[in-house]
Amino acid sequence: DMSPDGDQEYFGDGLAEELLDALAKVEGLTVAARTSSFRFRGGEVDIGDVAGQLGVQTVLEGSVRSGGDRVRITAQLVNAEGFHLWSERYDFTVDQMEDLISVQEEIAQAIVAELALAPDTLAGEALETLVAQGTDNLEAYNAFLRGRHLVEQRTPQSLESGAVQLERAVQIDPDYALAWAHLAMTNNLRIGWGFSEDSLVEQRGTEAAERALELNPLLAEAYAAQGYVHTWIAYDSAAADQAFARAIELNPRFPTAWQWRGEHLSDRGYPEAGIPYLETARGLDPLSPIILVDLAEAYIRAGRYTGGESLVASAFELEPNFLPAIQSLWHLSRAKGDAVAMLDASRRFGAMREAEAGNSFTVSQLTFADRHA
Repeated sequence: DMSPDGDQEYFGDGLAEELLDALAKVEGLTVAARTSSFRFRGGEVDIGDVAGQLGVQTVLEGSVRSGGDRVRITAQLVNAEGFHLWSERYDFTVDQMEDLISVQEEIAQAIVAELALAPDTLAGEALETLVAQGTDNLEAYNAFLRGRHLVEQRTPQSLESGAVQLERAVQIDPDYALAWAHLAMTNNLRIGWGFSEDSLVEQRGTEAAERALELNPLLAEAYAAQGYVHTWIAYDSAAADQAFARAIELNPRFPTAWQWRGEHLSDRGYPEAGIPYLETARGLDPLSPIILVDLAEAYIRAGRYTGGESLVASAFELEPNFLPAIQSLWHLSRAKGDAVAMLDASRRFGAMREAEAGNSFTVSQLTFADRHA
């Protein structure tokens, strides 16, 4: 975010995620998911180190500067050895949604051409459209980006504020299927993480998932949200399996669908069956702490304590104060019968609760695994 007031991070994140989603559609191109990719934003990084951690050969980096309706995007491709392959600057005025979509599409197509991923395409011939336009309304899109940015912070306040922005997006454009799907997932998380016990939040999550599917029956995010409802709210295991399977079928590169299906199986007493799904999620999003923790929980339940301990350690390396990782550490210590380590985890958890005001976890919640990603 290079904007004068430094208040456009949500906008830059949104544009970056749209590009990630667009490029993930290209056959032969492996794209690291949002959580892992965004871990390197906002500072000087070593491209070789980034490429190594993400398991990629080429890194796309850039910046966004906006003021009023004027936007400048700079983007460049750099290979793992640090050599620049391509760079471009885009200056444009955003008067309507088509302006933004057009620039995103131009960037995506330029990257595909530079990486020679479409060698059979004739010179000057347009490639298949990559950037999906979920809404024609720029104000609704802006609210959607704000909401998604807040939700990624995963605190009680940010999830609640994110839900407000997503509600605003669907009020402005009632046919915005992707916003409905994210509203469903957000309210599901508020219930699943214990951040809300409001039955209206639970009901709204269910309604939003249904509305998203009505608008777009081919939307993977909507099926994932529906699967979450079936698993941890309606307790319909068969329907959950069907919904998660459909989400994966529609978008095999959507890590949350793999993650939630694996967690669903693990929670239902089949951790060994869930582990391959969670491993796939980790492969798609290797630096996601919550995926690492969910995989660790499955390992612990399967009695594979060494693997679980290693995964928890990896989550702590990414986020030293990650409360779900402390929770998993307690579960691991309990499974191994290590009372001293259990007490240490409890104390560590309590200290973190005092240090992070507003986090709704309580020490008593360490006694059971009911936090759902």
